[in-house]
Amino acid sequence: MCAIALASCAPQSHPTRHGGIDYPYGPSSIQLHSLSHLEISPDNAISGGMVCIEFTDRENQTTRATGLLELTITPPDRAPFEKMVNLSDLSINEAAWDRPTRMYQVRFAFEPALGAAPAEGIAVAVTWTPVDRSSITVRGSLQARVGVADTCVRTSP
Repeated sequence: MCAIALASCAPQSHPTRHGGIDYPYGPSSIQLHSLSHLEISPDNAISGGMVCIEFTDRENQTTRATGLLELTITPPDRAPFEKMVNLSDLSINEAAWDRPTRMYQVRFAFEPALGAAPAEGIAVAVTWTPVDRSSITVRGSLQARVGVADTCVRTSP
């Protein structure tokens, strides 16, 4: 069983795109949410985590999305781990959507687990490519404080 290191973050800026009149309440911005976290095993190794992705519409209300999500997680001294989530497949979209938080949650695992929380954090990049092919990328890092079960997502456009 893994403990969860919860996130605690400052306000973030979000890249935006402009929607058309055909789908006015579709996503206009994306952010890595502060609920993203690392999972820490009982021996303090980082076994994986979860990236929470929030889409908002032009009125800053959370919304669902279609298109492709590409996640790249780069732990230090390891090859990047990539995961693709096809949100245009309705069954995949439903499985990744978390109703209580109104955002997408994508889990990842490190095989083998990271030995300890890296001081420089774990780099995360999420690229969303909607059906019109104009992609948006957000980048951040999952930070872990040494000796404290706490992480932070810091993002930049």
